[in-house]
Amino acid sequence: MIILKHKTSLLLVSIIILVTAWNFTGSGAAGANLSENINVVEKIEKAESYLEEFAAETPATGFSVVICSTEQIIYSQGFGREDVRTQKMMRDDTMVAIGSLTKSFTALAVMQLAEEGKLALDDPVVEYLAEFRTLDKEKSREITIRHLLSNSSGLPSVDHSLYTGDEDSRQILEKLSARNLLFEPGSHFSYSNEGFVLAGLIIEEISEQPYADYIEENILKPLEMEDSTTDIAEIDDLEAIAGHNPGVKEALPAEPVTNSALLASGSEFRSTALDLGNYLLLLLNEGSYEGSQLLSADNTARLFEAETTFSAEDEGIRTDDGQAGYGLGWSSGQVKERLLIMHAGKGATQSSLAILDPEENIGLALLFNVDSLDQYRYTSKYELGLNILRIFDGEEPEKIYKIEDDPTYNNYQLNRELEPYTGTYISSDASNIVEVYKYDEGLRAEQQVRTGVIEYKLDFVSPTTVIFRNFAGTRQADFQLTTEGEVTGLSGELENLTRVSREQDLDFQRKYEKLQLEEGLTVEVPRDFRLKDSNSKHIFENGESKLIVERGASGTADNNGYAHFINQIKGEREILLAGEKNQEMIASRLCYQQSFVIKEKEEKKQLLLGYAEQGGRYFAAAVECPYGKGTEMAGEVLLPLFLYTEF
Repeated sequence: MIILKHKTSLLLVSIIILVTAWNFTGSGAAGANLSENINVVEKIEKAESYLEEFAAETPATGFSVVICSTEQIIYSQGFGREDVRTQKMMRDDTMVAIGSLTKSFTALAVMQLAEEGKLALDDPVVEYLAEFRTLDKEKSREITIRHLLSNSSGLPSVDHSLYTGDEDSRQILEKLSARNLLFEPGSHFSYSNEGFVLAGLIIEEISEQPYADYIEENILKPLEMEDSTTDIAEIDDLEAIAGHNPGVKEALPAEPVTNSALLASGSEFRSTALDLGNYLLLLLNEGSYEGSQLLSADNTARLFEAETTFSAEDEGIRTDDGQAGYGLGWSSGQVKERLLIMHAGKGATQSSLAILDPEENIGLALLFNVDSLDQYRYTSKYELGLNILRIFDGEEPEKIYKIEDDPTYNNYQLNRELEPYTGTYISSDASNIVEVYKYDEGLRAEQQVRTGVIEYKLDFVSPTTVIFRNFAGTRQADFQLTTEGEVTGLSGELENLTRVSREQDLDFQRKYEKLQLEEGLTVEVPRDFRLKDSNSKHIFENGESKLIVERGASGTADNNGYAHFINQIKGEREILLAGEKNQEMIASRLCYQQSFVIKEKEEKKQLLLGYAEQGGRYFAAAVECPYGKGTEMAGEVLLPLFLYTEF
């Protein structure tokens, strides 16, 4: 296999091609083959030059690419930096989250099982997942495996806050039971992560092994994809990058997050450009790789056949008629009268794209260390991929984006003081916090998310309407003003947020004290609580209630820090009543909460527990208070702790 990577190797490759062609076909055929392969080398050079130009003008700090023919990987390379912190160069073996491109692997796995006779695409889901249902139980029984893989099941999206912690796919299954279907199964297209979650569970049921193990044994190993995994435990060992959050002009380093609930739809699959090259070779060769048939040619073709259609523009795809089809884990569309097979993936801080051109027997994959780019200011992933194909088709790359096409583009000048708009804006559950501040002659904002900080420049459209803009795109919001002109909040695409005024800040400072309990642990506690002990745990008391605070490394005590903490706190206390373990996002961290009614020295009390993890460490707190004061303590002690604690 010849992999053409660098300009300096192109002449040597041409000589090898000439010698090979002469030895096997004779001088006349060799001359024709040489001419053809020199043409390929020239196209690779032109494509590489184009990619270098793209890398120079985009705020995406790094990306990698692989290009394949039916015979071999003909080009693979990394561009830019894989991480702004380390300044390490992006490579063709840099491990990136591929997001929803995972769906194509899930569909391939299901088709393998179908080919073995272990399932049929038109089998009802309930045949394999007996507990599956939505609120419309009868319609739920009509949903088939085909519907799941073609995004035509009608399954709704469940609460996305569920997908941020230790949940598994079974809990997605449970949550769907409280939701209504969006439409009659099979009648429409609606992109559904949940559908592929169910497909992953079916794979587990039939194969009697975890989804990650099946993918590893039946797809990754046969394809020699040695730097790819869907196993969360392997990601750190394989040095997968964390990606970047969008800033105004530059990428900002992101914190790594994991999500075990959506494995089969794309939450954790990591791969490299080189590995994806092997995957493309399988698909371009009708299910065959290096002499092994992983899937029959007929069933490989069925993956690409459209089962339903959708608006291509809604997904950022430009097709001849504005429509695209969705098959089984793959979308398709006519582009300049040529059918292309494609799928993209987005993972908050990283992204991917794969395109196959069956007519020209060429395929490519792109991996980025950012999620997306503003389509009106930069070449999109799709257009970048299409331009590479245009170069190999002998055409010139196109530039279609125009700033003036941006519907939010304007020259409005705000004739008001900026200071009243500055401050902290917070959602009711404290899961969304936006800080607006003055920058040069305008305003900027920082939004706290699980992966770190997202930065925006604020462009006003009117005294109340504003565009939050960064290199990934735009989000529109409206400042809420009183009749006197006081800014009280934000609403719109950033959620409904309340502005915390200076007076509220002062009241908070009067009531709470910021304490550094140990290196790396700073908390906000009510001033009437006094620190009594600070050994393995930090214990505060205020006369009638006790507050216990602890920080430690995640994964302690049988890999369950929450259970470890709760068992310590409950101790020998008699539990009269245990509430449900609840979870919610607070300050962009998933927090667990549980309350108990306990009996201690013949006195009935309430015990409140809270727990959160971040960056490999956990923070836990417990409040023991008189019976009846639990609600007050939850709002005045636990919430500020989990909102403002730095650990």
